[in-house]
Amino acid sequence: MQQLQRLGYDSDAEQLRDAHFSRLVSNGTIYLDTAGAALPSEQLLKAVFQDLSTSLYANPHSQGPVSSGTFERVQLVREMVLRFFKVSHKTHSVIFTSGATSALKLVGEHFPWSAEATFIHSVTNHTSVVGITSYAKDKGASTSCLSLEEIKELSNSDTAFAASPTLIAVPAECNFSGVKPDLTFIPKLRAKGASILLDAAKFVATSQLDLNEVEADFVALSFYKIFGYPTGLGALIVRKESEALLQKKYFGGGTVTAAVRDGSFVSFRDSLSERFEDGSISFLSIASLQHAFQLQHLSMDIVQKNTFALSEYLCGELTQLKHYNGRPVCEIYGRVYPSNSKAQGPVVTFNMKRASGETVGHKEVEKLAAVHNIQIRTGCFCNPGACQQYLGLTDEDIRSNHASGHRCWDDTDIINGKPTGAIRISFGTVNVATDVEVWLKFIKRYFVTAAPAAEIRLPSVPNDKPVITSLYLYPIKSCAAMSVQAWPVGPHGLLYDREWSVVDDTGAALQQKREPKLCLIRPELDIDKGVLYIDAPSMSRLTVSLTEELDDNNITAVRVCGDRCQGKAYGAKVSEWLTSFLGRPCSLVRKLSNHMRLARSRVAGVANSSKASLSFSNEAHFLVISQASFEDLKCQMLQSASFSFSPCGGSSCSSKISGNCMHDPDEIQMHDFRPNVVVNGCQPYAEDTWKRIDVDGLNLQSFGPCSRCQMVNIRQLSAKQDLEPLRTLTTYRRVKAQILFGHLFTITATDLKSSSESWQLTVGAPIDVVETQAPIIQEVVVSPHPNQSESIDSF
Repeated sequence: MQQLQRLGYDSDAEQLRDAHFSRLVSNGTIYLDTAGAALPSEQLLKAVFQDLSTSLYANPHSQGPVSSGTFERVQLVREMVLRFFKVSHKTHSVIFTSGATSALKLVGEHFPWSAEATFIHSVTNHTSVVGITSYAKDKGASTSCLSLEEIKELSNSDTAFAASPTLIAVPAECNFSGVKPDLTFIPKLRAKGASILLDAAKFVATSQLDLNEVEADFVALSFYKIFGYPTGLGALIVRKESEALLQKKYFGGGTVTAAVRDGSFVSFRDSLSERFEDGSISFLSIASLQHAFQLQHLSMDIVQKNTFALSEYLCGELTQLKHYNGRPVCEIYGRVYPSNSKAQGPVVTFNMKRASGETVGHKEVEKLAAVHNIQIRTGCFCNPGACQQYLGLTDEDIRSNHASGHRCWDDTDIINGKPTGAIRISFGTVNVATDVEVWLKFIKRYFVTAAPAAEIRLPSVPNDKPVITSLYLYPIKSCAAMSVQAWPVGPHGLLYDREWSVVDDTGAALQQKREPKLCLIRPELDIDKGVLYIDAPSMSRLTVSLTEELDDNNITAVRVCGDRCQGKAYGAKVSEWLTSFLGRPCSLVRKLSNHMRLARSRVAGVANSSKASLSFSNEAHFLVISQASFEDLKCQMLQSASFSFSPCGGSSCSSKISGNCMHDPDEIQMHDFRPNVVVNGCQPYAEDTWKRIDVDGLNLQSFGPCSRCQMVNIRQLSAKQDLEPLRTLTTYRRVKAQILFGHLFTITATDLKSSSESWQLTVGAPIDVVETQAPIIQEVVVSPHPNQSESIDSF
């Protein structure tokens, strides 16, 4: 804390955070993405609700008393906006927009482009600025992408722009790196005849912008970046002397004083704001903005000082982190040294490095952070130029990556050894010192290698004598399990396993991650009667015939884990039942028996050589978990309580004690992991070493470990969610971005062809391990009994 205070941090901010953002504490969330969006204070939300629920507002384009009052409120807020940026209506105008992007687009649409015009933007401008090039090029204007240093050199050169319209766009702060350029070159460029477009969206979130000092012609911003609310509201602030540059052609409601029906005559309103605000403005959001200005609990100068101190401290700590071999843990991008709050915003952007020097994929970090309820941002942050500059990506790299299938926001984070994005930590009014400490503990826990990996000797698995202790099938994908003592095996695994799926109105198979209530739908098969019964709380039983011939006109395309499958949908009765229970339009679809969908593993390093055909299951025919592995996980959970970075905040977690979120391991049930086969009589995680097994003559081959997601955190009996057991699994069952628990198997090709055989799995049947393999997780960490374990220092 002393080091932070030397950097200018005010510890009183912690009391303010608790008072104004108490939900962060109660939810156990560490929020490190203020550059993405600020969070609104609870006082602001209460004031807005009180205002909108007790006051009357109407369309300001009408003439009644309520509309007149609304118009006056809008004008008052315009003045508040200008005062916030140290100017008034005498020198500037405010055009309300839907956000900064809309404001930038407005300039691009209405600037007087021609073959003689020029558009220059900096390398580190946001995508929304780069998009203006399309308007410029469409009219034959020349465009250039220059570094900020090159733009600064233009201001000191003999170049003059008065002869033709020139627009130069620069960021007040780079949203990728947080670097704030010295904007003193703006008056020089304006003196040469250029117009300046300033993207201030990132800057104004944590810094005071004085438009008397920064003489830009056009300034774009979003209010949610500053206050968190209202969203969908921004502004373009225009200098009065530059208003004539925006040439309006389209005219919408409220922008004209007169117009004839065929559009051959139109007279625009005199006020720039009214001329460019087409249609009814977002007057309720604008009215709400008054409360945001009035309830701002910290001055921007204090916000700037505090957030900069946090980022500077974090940057220093990350820089010092080393692996056992002396290699750095982090590669930090773009920060200015020596740093100060005028040159650097409260952003730390970096990538992690392994002890080998290999880059850790940013998605791996993001997914692990999410498991611990830490909100960060990864990728390129809609800033292609900065991303290329700092990551060393050429234009050809971007084209090649796109051709290979990479898309923004997907999970591809490393291509040909190069990162496709980065990790961004950004601070705002909601952040305090403990947030930095939590993030540092997280990094040290998962990404700092303290010693080289030891050589591991694998256990002698063939000596184990495992037997089947439980069998589960899931007739409807993502719905409740059906426990059986014996069950026939079909070409896709257990007969009827995941043969049906609940599908939404877009064709996507619903899963519990999107709709947790699916686990409360209980299917039950009666093969002798040829029916599938479907039950759910407070719903009458639904009966579906297994032999019903579905209409060929109801063939439906279904998306399952990136695959496109085909099935037939049931009629209105079934759809209405599901829609009523889930509260969203959906239907029940049965997979077409002749549709082929091949098994494929989601785990890196597992060969996808199987020709096995799947039903609606994700990856393979069977998921096998040993009881010993499950019991060891529960022991690990008891120990991992001291590894908690923050309160859980889960809907089923009763503890809110910071750093000591205790879960009862007995709350976790085996069916939370949705196995088909549970075995006993083997060592923990022995199933990872089984390459080929024989069960009553049925040969199953390994298809790799099962990669787990947040779905295992959903309690199958209640649909409640928290952070366990996935959080504990990350501490000892992780390979890069994948968290592994349980092992997948497919029926061997030989047995699939043996149609004359009638296979069946039975509880109590022995499992013969025919062939073993080295597991992907080579270091098998088995927890000692809780009362024998050594104490672990709390994170």
